[in-house]
Amino acid sequence: MNIHQNAADVIVYDQVNILATDFDIQTQRLFYTDGGVDKVYSCDLDGANRVVTFESGMTSSEGMAVDWVGRNVYWVDRFLRVMEVARIDGTHRAILISTNMSNPRGIALDPRASYRYVFWADWGTNPRIERVEMDGTGRTQIVTDKLYWPNAVTIDYPNTRIYFADARLDFIDYCDYDGNNRQTLLSSTQNLRHVHSITLFEDYVYWSDRQNNEVLQVHKFNGSDVQTTISGLSRPLDLHVYHSVRQPNAPNPCSSNPCSFICVLSNNDNGFLCLCPAGLKLQSGSNICAKGDPFLLLAATGIVDGISLDPTDHSYTSIIPVLGTENAVDTDFDVENGYLYWVDQTTDDGYGLGVIRRTNITGENTTTISPWAYVGSPSTMAIDWLADNMYWGNPTMHTIEVMQLNRNVAYRKVILSNKGGNVAVDNPVSMCVNPTDGKLYWADNGETSKIGSVVRDGSNPSTVTTQNVQNIFYLTIDIPGQMLYWTQTSGSIWKMSVGGSNPTPVRIDLGSPRGIAVYQNYIYYYDSDYQKIERLSVSDPTDASIMRRNQYWVKGMRVYTREGQTNNPCGINNGECEQLCLITGVNTKACACSTGSLLNNDGKTCRNVSDFLIVSESSFMRGFSLQPEVHDDAMLPISAQDYSTISKVDVHVANSYIYYIDNDQPSILRARPNGGTPETLVVGNDNVFRGLAVDWQAGNLYWTNNAPNENYIEVSRLDGSYRTVLWKAIDSLPSSIAVNPKLGYLYFADNAQIKEIVRAGLNGRDHIVLVNTSISLPSAITIDYATDDVYWSDNSVDTIQRIKWDGTGRTIIQSFLTNPSGLAIYNEFLYWTDSAHRKLLRASKDPSSASPVVMADGLVEARELAIYGDALQQTDSDSNQCSFQNGGCEQLCFRQTGTNRNQKQCACAFGELQSDGTSCETPNAYLVFAKDNEIRSLHLDETDTSAPIPAITNLNQAVALDFDYIDGRIYFSEAHGRKIRWVSSDGSGEPVTILTQSDGLLSPEGLAFDWIHKRIYYSDRRAGTITACGIDGGNKSEILRADKPRAIVLDPCAGCKIKRILI
Repeated sequence: MNIHQNAADVIVYDQVNILATDFDIQTQRLFYTDGGVDKVYSCDLDGANRVVTFESGMTSSEGMAVDWVGRNVYWVDRFLRVMEVARIDGTHRAILISTNMSNPRGIALDPRASYRYVFWADWGTNPRIERVEMDGTGRTQIVTDKLYWPNAVTIDYPNTRIYFADARLDFIDYCDYDGNNRQTLLSSTQNLRHVHSITLFEDYVYWSDRQNNEVLQVHKFNGSDVQTTISGLSRPLDLHVYHSVRQPNAPNPCSSNPCSFICVLSNNDNGFLCLCPAGLKLQSGSNICAKGDPFLLLAATGIVDGISLDPTDHSYTSIIPVLGTENAVDTDFDVENGYLYWVDQTTDDGYGLGVIRRTNITGENTTTISPWAYVGSPSTMAIDWLADNMYWGNPTMHTIEVMQLNRNVAYRKVILSNKGGNVAVDNPVSMCVNPTDGKLYWADNGETSKIGSVVRDGSNPSTVTTQNVQNIFYLTIDIPGQMLYWTQTSGSIWKMSVGGSNPTPVRIDLGSPRGIAVYQNYIYYYDSDYQKIERLSVSDPTDASIMRRNQYWVKGMRVYTREGQTNNPCGINNGECEQLCLITGVNTKACACSTGSLLNNDGKTCRNVSDFLIVSESSFMRGFSLQPEVHDDAMLPISAQDYSTISKVDVHVANSYIYYIDNDQPSILRARPNGGTPETLVVGNDNVFRGLAVDWQAGNLYWTNNAPNENYIEVSRLDGSYRTVLWKAIDSLPSSIAVNPKLGYLYFADNAQIKEIVRAGLNGRDHIVLVNTSISLPSAITIDYATDDVYWSDNSVDTIQRIKWDGTGRTIIQSFLTNPSGLAIYNEFLYWTDSAHRKLLRASKDPSSASPVVMADGLVEARELAIYGDALQQTDSDSNQCSFQNGGCEQLCFRQTGTNRNQKQCACAFGELQSDGTSCETPNAYLVFAKDNEIRSLHLDETDTSAPIPAITNLNQAVALDFDYIDGRIYFSEAHGRKIRWVSSDGSGEPVTILTQSDGLLSPEGLAFDWIHKRIYYSDRRAGTITACGIDGGNKSEILRADKPRAIVLDPCAGCKIKRILI
C-alpha cells in the first residue's frame, strides 16, 4: 500500500498464516514467515520469484529483522523460545539466544558500526524489552516496568530511539537505546485497541491494530495528528515502511566472507564474529566450525531435538530442532558425515506405516531416506557409522534389515526374519550396534520376549536373555563397559553384560521409563509418567539429577558422540564388495547382496534373481521366491506413496519394470525391482483404476477406469504417453483386465449388475461375452500364455475357473476357497492370494485333489499377484508388426485378431488418423474447454473417444479461454496463477505467458479474443476491470470498471461491442 493513499494491494495471497515480515532494500526482496507451514519465504516486491528460504526447525516465528549490512536474517520463535540468525540466502543458521526466552514477538536491529544491536519485545511471564549485540553478547533488559503485553518494537535511526507498544495497556512509548529517557507518545483506548506491529517513517509512527482492522499513524515527536492510514483490513499483523532511509548504509566487515559458517556483525576489534550451528563449535584460533561437545539426542512426538548433558545448562536446545515429525519413535546419528536420523511413524502404537528421515546437524537438507522402498512400520534403527550402514527393525514384516548409506544406489537386505524358533525376529522394538564385536542387539516384544543378538551380516543369531525383558521399551549399550541397558514400561531399568550374564536391576521404583542412553559415568532416561528427563550415576543410580521437566513423549534417545571401534574393514573401496559391506568383527567383514540379488562364488559380486512372485500387501509390494522352501524376499519392497494402497500389478520383464496402481491417488506408476524412485505415468484425478495389463510385445499399457458417470478401458504407451480411451460405457463396470498379445485379445471382468467375462480386440472393439452364467464376483483374471487359456477367481463363490481363449471348455480348477484375490500362472503352477487368511498359495494349474502349497503366510494383506519371469513374456517380432518400431505407427499400434493377427492397426490418441494409415494430425474443428488445472478437448463426433489435442496440464485454475484460428493459438486465463497465456492449437510446446501478476493481474476470470484486430479482452474480478491488450501483452487499455466482472464475449464484426456478465 502507499502510505499516502487509503488503498492496498495484495502481494502474496496463497499462504496460510503470515506472521512476520521484513525487506532487503539491496535486493528488493520481501521476507516473511508462514506459521501455517512453518517456513520462511522470500519473493520480489510484487510477489514473484518466491522461494523457500528456511523450512525446518521453526514453528511460531512472530518477529523477523533483516540485517541489510551483514547480509543476515534474525528472527525469534515463540514456541521454541529462541532467537536465531541465518545467512540471508538461507544457507546457514545458528542459535543466538536459547535461554530465558518466553514469548518473544517484535524485533528490530541497528547494524550501524556505532551500535550493532538487536532489540525485541517479550510478552511472557516477565514482560520486557531487551537488547543484545548482534553477535549474541551483551544481553540486557532495558525496559522492565509498566509493561504487560509488549508486542511491537521499531527504531528511529536518526534519533537512536526505540519505539515500542503494549497491546494490553494501550500505549506507544519511546526511549533511548539504553532504556533511559522513556516517554509516552500516545495512550488511547480508542486508537490503540490491540497494537500488533509498529514502524516509523520520517515524522510519523505507524501501527497495525488487530481489533480495529486498520493501520494508523501519529506524529513521532508530540503524539499529535492521529490518523487512519488505511481501514477495512482483516486482522493486520506485521508492517514495515519500504524505503531506503529505513535501511541506512554502513560498512560491512563480513563482506570478505571470513567465516566458514555464519559471519555476524560485532562490536569487537574485528567488527565481526563467526558463529557455528548448534552441535558444532569454532576450532581454537580459527574461524572454522568443527565437531562440538556431546549432547543428548531426543526423538519425540512432533520433534527431534538435542539438549546439553549438563543438568545445570538450561539452554533450550543443542541443535536446530527438527519440527513437524509425525511420530518420531527412534533416532541415531552419523558424526563423521554430520547427519541425524529418525524413524517417523504415522500412529502411536508402533505399527503405523513409517519412514526414516535424516537431516544435517546444521538443520539443513532434511530428506526422506525411505521415500518409496521402506515398508510396514520401521520401529527402531541403528547406524553403523564405520561401514555407512543403517539397520532397522520392522514389526509388521517381522524383519531386521540393513541399507547402505551415502552411495548412489541404496542397496538393502533383510538380514534376519521370522522363520520360527527362539532366534526369530517377531516384534523388534529397539536396537543398538556394538562396534567392538560386529554384532547388533535388539529387544523383541513378540510372542517370546527377549533380547537377541546377530552378527551384522545376519549370521549367528542368538538369544541373549529372556529374563526380565517383558514390555521392553528401549535398549542401549555402554560401549566401554560392554553392558546392555534397557527400560521396562512397568517402571524399571535393567542391565547385563553383552554376553547375557548377570541381569541386574538398576532402578525398579520409576514411573514409566522410555528412552535411555549411557555415556561415561551417567545413565540418561525419560519417564513418561512424570514427563521428565533424568540423569543417574552409574555407580550410584540413586544419585539423580533432573535434566528437563515437562517433556512430552520422548521415545528415542542417544548421546551424540563417537566412541568405540575406529578400525574399519569396509573403509577402503567398500571392502571390495560390489554392493553391501557388512562388518562382522574388529578386523572382519562380509560382502552381501541387496534383496533380489545373489552373491556370486567370488564372495564379492552379485547377480539378479530372475524369476519371482510379486504380491501387493495393501500399502506395499514384496517379492517371493517361486520355491516354497525359500523364504527370503526376492526383490526390494516397493511402498505406496503417502500411505495409500496398491491394487493391481503387472510387469514388463524386458525393460525390468513393475507397473502398479496406487489406489488412493489414484495413479499408475512403475518401478524397478532392484530399487530406485518409482515413476508416475498416469494420474486419474477422482477416478478409480481397477485393472492393469501390460502388452509387452506392442509396448502398450491397458487399464480400466471407473469415473463418476462413465466407465472406461484406456490405453497408453508403456511410458504413459499417448493416453486415450478405447471404450466407454455407462452400464458396464470393467475391473480386472488381461491381454494376450500372441492372439491379439483383451479380456476383462465386468462387475456391473450382470457379471461377465468379456473378450475384445486390443483396440478395444468387437466385444464378445464369453461367460455370463454362474459367475458372481470375478476378482482377478489372468492368462496361461503356454495354452492361451483364461483363468479367473471369484470372490463370492470362492472358486478359480478356466476357459479356453474362445470361451469354451469351462472348468473349475479350485473350489471351496476363501476370498481368492490375486491370480497368476507360471509354467505348470497356479498361484493365488487368500485375502481372508493372508496367504500366498500354489497348486497345479489343472484340476487336482492335492492340497495347495502355502508359499507365504502371515502377510500384512494378501491382494494382487503377478509373476516376474524371463520365460513368461516371449517376444514375437516375426508375426507381430507392433513389436518392431511400433509398427511404423506415429502414436499407437494394435495387433489385429483372428486371421488378421499378423496385421497391425495404427491409432491416434490425439488428432485424426491420416490416409497413410500411420500418421496423426490435429482436426480442423474440435471442442476445447478449461477444467480446473488443465485444458482438454473433445472431437465433435461423440463416438470418437480419443482427444483432438493433448491435455494442457499443470495450470493454476484455468477459467476462461478463446482461440485465434488463423495463427493457431488458444488463449487462456489462470485465476489463481494470475496469468494470461497461450498455447499452440495442436497442443504442442509449453504455454507462453503474456501477462502476469507483475502486470497488475489479480484474478483474471474472463477472456475473449478479437480475431479481426488481434486484441485480447480479459476481465479481472478482484480488480473490477475489463481490459484489452495486444497479443504480446502490450498496448493495454482499460475498457471499463465493474463490480465483479467474470465471463465476457465480444463480436468484433459489430464494432467492438462487449457483452458482459457480472457475477
